[in-house]
Amino acid sequence: MTTHWLTQLRTGLRRRQTCRRLLRLDDRLLADIGQDRAALERALKQPLLRKRG
Repeated sequence: MTTHWLTQLRTGLRRRQTCRRLLRLDDRLLADIGQDRAALERALKQPLLRKRG
């Protein structure tokens, strides 16, 4: 049970780090990789841990 929580926490932290790194790119580069600034900002507002269910 604890292992699942830690794995989920680690995954959430990695996602946030990736989003922050991508937000440093300009809008044209984001478009080239199929991302947009608004979607990345929404992803950063998501809860770090997801409920199990």
